[in-house]
Amino acid sequence: MSFNNRMKQFFTPEVRPEVQKVLDKETLTNMYRISLAVLFIEIISLIIFIVNAISQSELSHHDIVSLVLVLSFMVVCCVGSLMARQILKKDELHHKAVEIVKIIFFIGFTAWAILSDFRHYRVSEQMLTFFAVELVMVCFAAFKPWLSVVLMGGAYLALYVVLMKFDGAAKIQPLNYFSLCFLSIFGMILAYHDRLGMVSDRLELKDIAEKYEQLSLHDQLTGLRNRHALTEDEPRLLNHVLCVYMIDIDYFKMLNDRYGHQVGDQILVKTAEVLNDLFPECYIYRYGGDEFLVVSENSEGILHNNAINEFTWKNKRRKIRVTLCCGSAEGMPVSHEDFSDLINKSDAELYKVKKASHEGNGYTQYQ
Repeated sequence: MSFNNRMKQFFTPEVRPEVQKVLDKETLTNMYRISLAVLFIEIISLIIFIVNAISQSELSHHDIVSLVLVLSFMVVCCVGSLMARQILKKDELHHKAVEIVKIIFFIGFTAWAILSDFRHYRVSEQMLTFFAVELVMVCFAAFKPWLSVVLMGGAYLALYVVLMKFDGAAKIQPLNYFSLCFLSIFGMILAYHDRLGMVSDRLELKDIAEKYEQLSLHDQLTGLRNRHALTEDEPRLLNHVLCVYMIDIDYFKMLNDRYGHQVGDQILVKTAEVLNDLFPECYIYRYGGDEFLVVSENSEGILHNNAINEFTWKNKRRKIRVTLCCGSAEGMPVSHEDFSDLINKSDAELYKVKKASHEGNGYTQYQ
């Protein structure tokens, strides 16, 4: 990668939309919490100020300015926290709206810090508020790198201009001051890239976990849920009236032996498609081999319809008539044992149906 591309990636990195949403939400949440924390501190400061003011006969100009600054910053905190809270309540965060709130938050806090420290500077006190605020921004505010340069550089430049107009910034060492400015900007950019990397890694791990969970709960060939998924689903199925169907492909072993396992696999996939069409709102599982389990909360006996007695699988070379056998059982299981018994009953009914069908003693293929 060329130097220009490296610089472009450093200052204007490409961010996936899902990563940007997480960054926006986390930054806005941080700002909301910071606003509340600072508001709490300022309330305590105001209480202390009022207690001291009561003991004094009159307020000095310095005290009045301090009171105005505290009250103004409390307003900034309230506005910032309310704006952040309103946006966080929405189901979908709009990036531009979040960026605007973040910039307003930064400018509001920085302006208050500059005014506060200018007051300290005039009476030869230490300027700590501004640097504390900018440190908070470095640690908790995720701005795009180019915007970090503009905002953080602008904040340091604004304070320096104020001091220059007052006394030529006589009490400031320019080299140290702007070195700290550079470090703040660089730190803010590095913090952004760190957050970007962590969020990307977290989402990637989440995607991998979801894929593995999907694989663990679904049959790889048919895409239907598997027996492990049945165990996961069982608690939500209890205490409901259920109709359980155990279905298999008649003479599937013969089909496998005659046409080969590849055709057998394709017939299994086709069977899964047929069952998905037939039971659009039911739990469908590949129970094992050519056996499929359907759990339905609709006990109206869908499978009595003779139209789904069989289906035809075909490819370019051959056409095969596939017949399904089904056994069913109905009940309201309240425990694992009840649920297992219901499945076993449907399996037993399937065995009866298959036996009767093969022996031709009057059973239909659906019970």
